[in-house]
Amino acid sequence: MKLDSTEARSRFAVARLATANADGTPHIVPVTFTLSDDRIFFAIDYKPKTTWNLCRLRDIHENPKVAPLVDDFDSDWTELWWIRADGHAEIQEDGAVARAPEHRRAAQR
Repeated sequence: MKLDSTEARSRFAVARLATANADGTPHIVPVTFTLSDDRIFFAIDYKPKTTWNLCRLRDIHENPKVAPLVDDFDSDWTELWWIRADGHAEIQEDGAVARAPEHRRAAQR
């Protein structure tokens, strides 16, 4: 079943973010986010992390091509679905961005 854009947007919840470094080495990690028009906002928040030197951020600095993926597995294969959004990421480190409503919504998830 092909989802229309409204249904696809409604199913975007927790995603896996695929990145690759300059050499093309892939990395995938679960992320929370919020949608605003045709943009997806991921927040690097203050939840416990083993390091702040995150691979996904290093990858985005080297290669901004990303692919967030949302999917749902079901033992009934007629109920399986997935949504991928290929795009370019940009890291916003400005304090004003951190106060933007999109950042707050993404960080609260």
